Amino acid sequence: MVQPRRLSQRTLRVIAKRTPELELGRIRDFRKRRGRRWKRLQPLLLTMLTGMLAGCRGLAEVEELSDNMSGRMRRALGIGRSVPDTTMGNLACKLDPEELRCAMHRALKKAVRRKALAPVGFPFGAVAMDGKVTATRMYDAEGTISQRRSDGSALVRTMTSCLISSAARVCLDMHVIKASANESSMFPAAFSRLLQEFDSLFKVVTYDSGANSRANAQLIRDHDKHYLFRVQAEQPTIFEECKRRLGRRRAVTALETVDLHGSTVVTRQVWVDPKIAGWHQFPGLQTAIRVRSITEDKVTGERSTLDRYYISSMNHQDMSRV
Repeated sequence: MVQPRRLSQRTLRVIAKRTPELELGRIRDFRKRRGRRWKRLQPLLLTMLTGMLAGCRGLAEVEELSDNMSGRMRRALGIGRSVPDTTMGNLACKLDPEELRCAMHRALKKAVRRKALAPVGFPFGAVAMDGKVTATRMYDAEGTISQRRSDGSALVRTMTSCLISSAARVCLDMHVIKASANESSMFPAAFSRLLQEFDSLFKVVTYDSGANSRANAQLIRDHDKHYLFRVQAEQPTIFEECKRRLGRRRAVTALETVDLHGSTVVTRQVWVDPKIAGWHQFPGLQTAIRVRSITEDKVTGERSTLDRYYISSMNHQDMSRV
């Protein structure tokens, strides 16, 4: 269960200082006036946001957190009493996701202006886009967003964009994937929204093989950005070409890193091949990359090796700077 100490004084200061940047007052209240126990919307939104920042894993834990708040914390956050999880759940179903999305964008743009999201360890801004799936018992009756399953639950797929070049790996955007679409077909819409809000913030976009296509590569290059796509066996032609060029390079590596995770040591080796440039007129293609991950358990002695292949529009010189 949630303990009061999970909401530290440092977290409280961050909430008090930064939540005004969200401009929560601009979010419309769709609740009916009759029978409304909480007259103002903002304390409810702030309670849910505080629960997320405190690491709560569900609304029941958020309710307990609100119940355990000190008087000082209540005054700072404007939360007069414990907030029931059912109240928050009902409210979440009535809010407009696009308005919440815009609130997040407002806060992020203010962070950009104060240079809080400047690249650290990267020579330029980089965004990692990836598809996510959330299982839920709720679904839209039209079936345009959620995918119903036989057990009565539903799956909601989203495309998340995270800034990986800053000190804080912040989420820039989350785009819903329609039930009838896939990641590749929804990539242009998600990428266009990212450009609309944060064009000047990044130079490189990474994605797994789910969005690896000529059309998406051309779209990225048309907007003067670079791509880094993973290549897998589902794309046999270019996958075999990457393996042919890089699969046997074992003697000398372009880069090697070693990370320790408890008793597990992970060694990563990277090779880059610039000679693939222009292959089959793939839009903007400049380099092929192989990343070998060697995982060894120092306790059991177990050892495994995994090779991943990528293609990128960045040239060899730019790749060496990352």
